[in-house]
Amino acid sequence: MKIDVESEVPVILKFGPTTTKPGIGFNTLPDGESYLWFKTANVNDVVEVRMDDETLNSTSSIDMITCLVPKKFFIKPGDHKIYLFCPGTGLTSNTVVFSVK
Repeated sequence: MKIDVESEVPVILKFGPTTTKPGIGFNTLPDGESYLWFKTANVNDVVEVRMDDETLNSTSSIDMITCLVPKKFFIKPGDHKIYLFCPGTGLTSNTVVFSVK
C-alpha cells in the first residue's frame, strides 16, 4: 500500500516496538510505564494516538510521537489496532498493529 505523505491525512511511517510478550513491559520508563514511539507525517500537536479506539496519553513533536501504553493492552496475547486521529479535521491515519504473543 502506498502512503501519501503529501496530503493532510496523518500518517504512521514507522513505530516500535511492534510486538511484546504477554505481561512484559517495553521501552520501560523509570516509573515502570511502557511506551511506543511513532515516526509520523502530517501531524499537529493535538493529534491523538488511539489503540483499539481508546485515546492514549501521548506527546508529539514535528515528526515523532510517543505514548504511554496501559498494561491492560499487553497483559494477555492479542493484536491491537493503532491509528492517529486529528480531532480538528476528523481525519485518521493508516492503521498499524501491535501484537502481544
